[in-house]
Parts: sequence; structure tokens; C-alpha cells
Amino acid sequence: MSLLEATQQQVTGTSLGAPQDMPRQMQLLGDSDWQTRRAASFAIAAAVRADELPAGELDALVGELIEAVGDGVNAGRRAAALATLETLADRALPLVARELASASPSVRVALASVVGAAGGDKAVEALAALANDSDANAAAAAIIALGRTRSSQATPILLRCLKHQAENEWLRFAAIIALGELGDEQSVRALEPLLNELATEETAATALAEHATLASAQALANHLRRPDGTLSLPVLQALTSLIANPPAGLPSFLGARIHREARRLFHTLVDAKLFNELTPLTQSSDPALANAATTALGWTDDARAVQPLAHALAHPATLLAARSALAHLARDERCLQAILALDPNLLPRLELACALAASESTPVVAHAAIQLCLQATDANLSEASTRALTQNCVWLRHHAHELSSEARARLMRDLTSLLESAHRASLPLAELSATLGALAATSSPRPSVEHCLRFLSARDETLTTLARLAFLDAFDAQLAAEEATRLRRHASASVREAAINVFARHVRSEDKNEITSLVLHLTDEAVSVRRAAVRALRTFDFASHEPVRRLLFAALADEDIWVRAETLTTLGTLFGSEPEIRNILRENLNAPHPLCRVAAAEALATYSQQLAEEDWRALRLMARRDTQPEARRTAVLAFRHAPPSRLTFAVARRALRDAWTVRRAAIELLAGHTNPATSQLLLDVASDDSDDEEHSPVRGAALRALAARQSLDALKLACDFLSSGDAELVEDAYTALKLLCRTFRSDLPRMCTAHSPRAAATASFICDYEEQATHPPS
Repeated sequence: MSLLEATQQQVTGTSLGAPQDMPRQMQLLGDSDWQTRRAASFAIAAAVRADELPAGELDALVGELIEAVGDGVNAGRRAAALATLETLADRALPLVARELASASPSVRVALASVVGAAGGDKAVEALAALANDSDANAAAAAIIALGRTRSSQATPILLRCLKHQAENEWLRFAAIIALGELGDEQSVRALEPLLNELATEETAATALAEHATLASAQALANHLRRPDGTLSLPVLQALTSLIANPPAGLPSFLGARIHREARRLFHTLVDAKLFNELTPLTQSSDPALANAATTALGWTDDARAVQPLAHALAHPATLLAARSALAHLARDERCLQAILALDPNLLPRLELACALAASESTPVVAHAAIQLCLQATDANLSEASTRALTQNCVWLRHHAHELSSEARARLMRDLTSLLESAHRASLPLAELSATLGALAATSSPRPSVEHCLRFLSARDETLTTLARLAFLDAFDAQLAAEEATRLRRHASASVREAAINVFARHVRSEDKNEITSLVLHLTDEAVSVRRAAVRALRTFDFASHEPVRRLLFAALADEDIWVRAETLTTLGTLFGSEPEIRNILRENLNAPHPLCRVAAAEALATYSQQLAEEDWRALRLMARRDTQPEARRTAVLAFRHAPPSRLTFAVARRALRDAWTVRRAAIELLAGHTNPATSQLLLDVASDDSDDEEHSPVRGAALRALAARQSLDALKLACDFLSSGDAELVEDAYTALKLLCRTFRSDLPRMCTAHSPRAAATASFICDYEEQATHPPS
């Protein structure tokens, strides 16, 4: 078969899953082309998952697949059949489990992975007997498969294997690997002593790193040095992997906590001896070891680490680790001074700029970024140093009030010097000026402020004018409002737009004449200015101002669609309580452009308590028939503000058959209704494990809605989601467990143990964290 034919077969393969096509698909599992075999596997799995097979034919199909797994001639057919069985593991489990007892050793080895993929207590029962098989390969396969079952029932079996297979190293290693994959915290105490044995040290360290719990991090830290005092390289690699790259599949908050704990533990172990041992290891011929040592040096907070890290930058294998390590060192003032003092030939300024951009912002890092911008001589260095500067400017504006007077004065001098050289296009004038304004607002000396304003007033260029406005916006509200009032008549449209935005933030509500003058900009020649003016009007109360109303009506005919959409939103905000305005909004639910339809639906929803039945009918029609998913989504969300009714439920139910963004909105709508039918619908959506990637956000939202109701169904689903490997579902599961912790705090870890060891560990972490947050230690 040609590549083109195989590709076409793959594309159409999933549509050939009807029962009458099954014999052909089974035949294609043995095709010589791998793409065809994969397409046939997908098609068979799709047919089974869609329940398209007649009753009783599933067992016959699984039997054929098991027979194909034993094919001793066609390796491609054997692999394709095994892949198909693993995809269907949960449905094929009963028949596969029966075949384990009578199949040949090679088939038992293959089928063990299918049983492990099915997971659950029944899979553990099927594998428990095989773990004692007389064939060592079959026993090892069963032990490793036990680690994939996601069942706490596997833990005691694996611990027994670990204890009673001392004479068989192959099975012992399999048990260690399985315990790492299973992730049950109970096994940490059994794995930790194995770090003292040279034969099992590396495997046990890897297993503990895979656990990724606070207990496993502590166990690794306890054994960074062997009993004889030498450095354990496998433990070093495992501990630094927890610091630099926490395992995938962890909720982000838990991963960050383990990262911090592993770093803290490592810090307690740092001494002169460890530093001297790490330095030569950065040049190791083993890339994994060299990266581990390089990463570890970055966490020593020792200025002596700068030079070996600079050498590590020259080697491709350790380049990324060295960059990350330098970024960590730059957080410490002494280390940063050592970095800045290093010969540019050894540490190129471009690498320094990258390190500053990746480091956490501090006054010292900000000062270094400013100096680097002043020294930049080429485009690459200028771009990297500007990126570092911009990051630090954002941080300085938020933390200016926390800095000491000396730090503020120093940064003011630095930024002023940089501002005066900022005629170079690469430096963000407005960013610098806003940061200077924020620093100046914290009781900066008046001469410094006047110096900045003189410089920013010296030229009437557009960029300089915008920079002066940004300075005043951060420095003084009254001065900013006065300047914005003047600049609203500037020749540059970008200046007028910025002035309107600043004016709306700072003008006093009693300045009625000034506020009313905003309507003059509704006829500005620049679209951006008209949009800014329409947005700014929402800030004020014009409920009794007829001229404003008339000009907004005129703006509904603006040539620009964005202006018309903004006008609808503003009309709803200012006058939405009036029947006349609601009629206009309802009419615009059928506007030609979707932006207007979306704006009208959102504005109507704001006044949901005053909407008439005809308004809700119009929104329902939009939710069903609009041609754009975003418009349908907005109409569905509008019903969140509607009183609970059969109409609301019907809107949500129909939306669950729409595009994923609309389905997601339907879940938000259902989350506000507590009747049993709604709970069942949420459960059905959360349990739908179809292969559609876009369905994951919808499932996650349904799970969170169930957890908010303290539903025990949410508990099992959350445990399953934590083992799904889908990062989005993992985060949703973590959130769901946090919600469930409100009701089941003391029992949550025990309840999760029945479903998944990793879920129990996560629940235990959540409960401990919530307890400390509620009752902090004295």
C-alpha cells in the first residue's frame, strides 16, 4: 500500500467502525503498513466505545484480539492488537483476566499490561496471582502492571513482593518501579532504606522522585550522603529533578509546594564539602549528572558558583541548566554582584540579560537590568536587557511603597539616566516613565520629580508626550487629570486615546462639565478615540442627561463595528433599566455583526431582574440559532441571571450538544441550579471520557460544579482525573478536592484511598494545608 493510500485509510479509518466493517478492520491489524494498522486500531476502539457492536459480539472481538496478541509470526499484528486491547482495557478486562491463567508465558506478559491499564480493584485481583507466576518474566510484568492500576489495593501486594523477592533482583526491581508509579505514600518508608543499598539505590531514588510528595522529598534529602559519607549521585539527581522539574501530572500548586520544600531541604545540606563535590560534576561526561550538579549549584546561593556555571554555559548539554541556575543565583545580592563582576568573555552580557529576565524581581536585579540597558550595544543584547527591564518595571510599580528610601532614590537616579538615553527606539519610554512616577509618588524629593517633568516636556513628540502622561498617571491623580484634559485636544490620535483613558480614571465625579465634554469625542476622526470615549462614559452616572443619550444613539450608526459594539454595552450600563433601551438591545440580538449581538446579550443580562418574557425568548432563540458559537455562548450565559425555570434547564441541556465553548457555558449555567436532574446531567458530562480534546474543559467544569454541591460522585471522578495525565483535568480535580474538603476534611484522605493512592496523597496535602491556613501554628 502506498503512503498516500495509507494516509487516506488512516483519515477514514475511524468512520469504518460499523459492525459490518469489523472483519475488515481486524484483517487490517496485520497490514504491512504501520499507518494502516494504527487506523484500524482506532476504528475498532471507536466502534466499541460508541457501543455500536451488537450484544455478545464484544467478547468475540476481544477473543480475536487476544489470539492476535499470541501471533508468533506477524509482529506488527501482535503490537496493533495489544494497543487496541489497552485502549479498550476497561471493557476487555473480564475476558482478558480469564485468559491470564491459561495463556502462554509470552501472552501473559503482554496481557498483564492490558489488565494494568484497566485499573481498579478487579485488575489488582487478576494480577495478584500472576505476580507469583513460575515464569519470572510473567511475574515481573504483573508486578509492574500493579503499579499502573491506580488502586491502593496494589500497595500491600507490592510491599510483599519487595520483602519476599530478595533472592530475585529482577522481581525486586520491578516492585520498586511499580511502587514509584503507584505513588502510595505508605510505600515511602519501605523504599527509603533501599537508598542505603548500592544495588537498589538508583531505582529507589527514581521511584521516590516519581512519588513527588513532601515525604519522598524528605527521604531523598535524608540520604543525599551515603552512610560512609560519600555523595549519592542517584539521590542528587532525584532531588534536583524535584527542584527543577517536578513530575508532570501534579496540580500546579502542589508542584510548587514540593519545589519549595525540596529547595529548602537542599539548602539545609549545603556546606563547603558539598560545594567542592558539585563543582567538578558540572563537567561530567554523563549529561544527566552534569545537569543535576549544575542545577544544584544554582541552589547553593554561593557566589563561588558563578564561575563554574559560566563554564557550564559553554557546553550544549548543560546550557539550559546553567541559565536556570544563574537566574536563581541572581536573586541573592552577593551572587548577583559576583555575576556582574565576571569577565564578559566568560559570561557574555547576553547570557546575563537572559538570567536577569528569568530571575525574580528585586531592587538589586532591577538596578542590574537598568545598567545592562545602558550598556547595550547590539540588537540582541538590547532586546534581552529590555525584556528584563520591563519585567522589573512592572514589579517596581507594584512594590514601590515597600522599598527603602535609599533603594527608591537609587532606582530613581538609574531610571532617570536611562530615560535620558531612551531616544533609542528599543527602550519603552512609557514603561520607564510610569515606573518613575510610581517611585516618585512615595515621597520622592521634589527636584527629582521636576527634573523628570522638564525632560519629558522638552520635546512635544508623541512618544514623549505619552511618557509624560504615564508618569503623571502613576504620580499624582489631580495632575494627571489636568494633563489629560489638555491632551484630549492633541493632534495625535494615540495621545487623545491615552488622555481619555487617564481622564476617566482620575477626574472627579463632581466635574460635570468636564465629564460631559467626553461626548464630543464620539465624533472624533480616529476609531480608537471614539471607542475610548464610549468606554469612558460608562464610568460616570448620566441617567438624567439627555444629550449623552442622543449622542450614544447616533454612535449606534458608527461606521466601525467595534464602536457600535462598545456603544451597546455603554447604553446597557447607563440606561439599561429603561424599557426603550432594552428594546434597542433586544433588536440588536439579530444585528448583522456578531460583536453587536454579543454586546447586546451581555448588556441585557445585566438587567435580568427587569427583563420581560419576550426578552428571555429572544435570548433563547439566539442561544439555539445564532451562527456564531461565541454569540450562542453569550446568550447561554445570560440565563445565569434568569430565575430557575424549565426554560433555563432546556437552554442548558440543548447547549450541551453544541461547540465546546457553548457546552462550557451550559455547565456554568447548570452549576447555579440544584435540582436532582441537574446533578445527574453534570455527572453524565463529567463521566464522558470521549477522545475529544475540547471536551476536557467541559468535563472539568462539570466536576467542579458537582464538587461545589459536595457530591460523593465528584470524589471518585476527581481521583480518576488526577491519574488522567491531562494537565487541565488534573487542575480541575485538585480544585474539586479542595471544595470537597470543606465538608469531608478529616475523612477526605481515607475516602480517596479507596480510589487512588495519588489522590489520597493529594487529599492529605490539601487537608493539612487548609488546617494550617485555618489554625496557623503559634
